[in-house]
Order: sequence, then structure tokens, then C-alpha cells
Amino acid sequence: MWFAGYSAGLPHSTVFTTAGEFHRSPTVRELRRVLLDGLRQRQTITETLRHHQHLLEPLEFAMLQMGEESGKLEETLEMLGEHFNAEHRAMLEVKRKLAYPMASAIAAIFIAPLPIIFFGNALLYLAIVASETLVALSIGGAVLAAAANRYRSKPKVVLARFCRTLALTVEAGLGLDRVAEFAVLAADNAELTEYWNRLPRDRKSGQSLAAMFASSRIIPRTVTAALEIADVSGDYNGTVRKLAELYTGDIAPR
Repeated sequence: MWFAGYSAGLPHSTVFTTAGEFHRSPTVRELRRVLLDGLRQRQTITETLRHHQHLLEPLEFAMLQMGEESGKLEETLEMLGEHFNAEHRAMLEVKRKLAYPMASAIAAIFIAPLPIIFFGNALLYLAIVASETLVALSIGGAVLAAAANRYRSKPKVVLARFCRTLALTVEAGLGLDRVAEFAVLAADNAELTEYWNRLPRDRKSGQSLAAMFASSRIIPRTVTAALEIADVSGDYNGTVRKLAELYTGDIAPR
């Protein structure tokens, strides 16, 4: 909704005001309130959210900061929307696959302890059913959470975010060190973040993007080769962004 309103030319305050209270999600409702308060105080989005990062995933805050600093907020909101939409579709697929086993488990939970009722102990039966149902639902929730984390950490998902962020920030005219930093934040990959943090300062400035990530195990040769071409030609939209679209097409749930 934020992307739709902003891309239509509406001010942030108008988008958040007309979006409603989001009663079904207390976190989103609180985030909306925080953003509206910040706008009233004439703060930037980054300034507003810096002290409320608990309301966001690290990826969200990094992407919003990048979008605002680069002047590419509209494209960034679109990227976030596509990311969470794809993640939602992946969760729906997991739920579909879990439906039959969960239904069978719930049926077994109710049927297996039935003999207890015949011995006149209905309270014990209810206690057993309630506790085992809670366990089954907890397991189902854990499976969904694991599936979400697995989707986000897929190499092609990580590379798609990395490449699109590189293209956006280079086109916005940011320095290459800042471009690389935002791309690492957007990739949201622990190993890539560790690689970047350990990279010497002289490797982070005065070098091409391809040279910065040439030694990373997370960034494959396909990407560094595309970066070498883009570094020479200056055409990041025709190389790196196209590669990101290819990765996105490969991992998009059907």
C-alpha cells in the first residue's frame, strides 16, 4: 500500500492516514503511528525509524535507509513489496503441504485418548487434547518460521537483492563504497556481512565493485563478471539489474 500510494504521487502522511489502523497487526499499527509522528516532526524516514528498529526486520530498515539516501525510495518500496509477496506465496505453499499431515495429527490427538472418556475421566481427556493440540500448533508454527528463514537465505534470493540494490544505488550516484555497503545490508546474509566487515578499508574505497567482492564465497563468478562489465561500461541497468531479474525469476514461487 505504501508503494502504491507513493508511486501515485501521494505524500507519505496521506498514504499512512488513509491506510487505516491495521487492527490485525499490532506491529504494523505501531509502525504506522511512529512514522506519522516522525512526519509531523519533519523527520526523515531513517531518523524516525532509527530508534524503532524493533518494529522492522533488519532488511526492511536497511532497504528504507538506502532508498531514502539514494533518492530511489519508490523502487525500494517496490523491491520490498515483491520480496514479501514472494515470501508470502512461499508460506502459502508450505501451508498447503502441511494441511494433510496437520489434519491427520489433530484427528489422532482427539481420537487416541477417547478410551479415557469411557472410564469417566472427561477432564483428563480434555487436558490431554488441549496440551497435545498446542504442541501440534507450535510445531506447525516452527515449520513455517523455518521455511521463511530458508526462503530468505536461498542463494538466488540473496543475490537478487544484492544485484538490484547495486544497480539502484549506482544509478543514484552514490559513491562505490556506499553502494557496496547498502548492497551487503540489503542482501541480509551473515557470511557476506562478515566478509564486508573484515575487508580492509583500502579495499572498500578506490576500487571497482568487482574487485571489492572478488574474494567473497557468496558472490559467484557470474556476478563478479557482470560487475566487471558494468564497471567498465557504466551500464549497471543492462547488466547487474538484468542479472537480478534472472535470479528473481528463478526463485519466484509458482
